[in-house]
Amino acid sequence: MRCYCVHNLHLSNRTNVIGALVDKFLLTVSVFDCNINTTIFNCWIEQYLIQKITE
Repeated sequence: MRCYCVHNLHLSNRTNVIGALVDKFLLTVSVFDCNINTTIFNCWIEQYLIQKITE
């Protein structure tokens, strides 16, 4: 299941990035073409960050 924004209220072409650093090592990065709200951030943690940590 992918994380995505249902409504683009600002209609801008902004790109947002979420990433995780562990001891100066880039663990994971995700790029979104929408605003990142709490739902998207929590979904990213569950689907991407936890998977990378448990590998």
